[in-house]
Amino acid sequence: MKRFLLGMLMVVGVAALGLYVFNPSGTPSLDPRARIFGHIPYRLPATSMEPTLLAGDYIVSSTFAYIKQSPQHGDIITFRYPRDPKQVYIKRVIGLPGDMIEVRGHQVFRNDIALDEPYVQHTHEREPAGKWQVPDSMYFVLGDNRDNSADSRVWGFLPQGLVEGKAIYVWVSKQGNTGSINAGVPR
Repeated sequence: MKRFLLGMLMVVGVAALGLYVFNPSGTPSLDPRARIFGHIPYRLPATSMEPTLLAGDYIVSSTFAYIKQSPQHGDIITFRYPRDPKQVYIKRVIGLPGDMIEVRGHQVFRNDIALDEPYVQHTHEREPAGKWQVPDSMYFVLGDNRDNSADSRVWGFLPQGLVEGKAIYVWVSKQGNTGSINAGVPR
């Protein structure tokens, strides 16, 4: 019985190592949880995604979500911060490659069409204005708490290779609001 258990443990260990090394999900993360299990838990340290996600919430990000597809408009993603890849950020995808993004006042336009963003929180009168053409292999991301978010308006475009996964679930929240993350509506 001990030999059988030892053999099974070795098979599982070799399989896990193989998943980590060969990285079938293609995640840029070196985190074994991402490569082997396909999910990474995070604790949100900041208010940049309020009111959708709250500071202190514990979320789960699926690294397998983008194996066969790329992030889409409105997805809430976790990614390595371009200026310091040791840090993980979470933001909403606003622009895909080729999109023209423009911010005027509190309104965001994608390809000259105003976005309906009921999840956005504003505390100041105006957002920084600007216009950006999203290059190939890049994304334009914004926090839902637009007045309190360091995002693509500040540090530029997000390279596709830094995307870790899609935020899919809140498993612990100070407010008690747990469950699947609906990208379009605050919890």
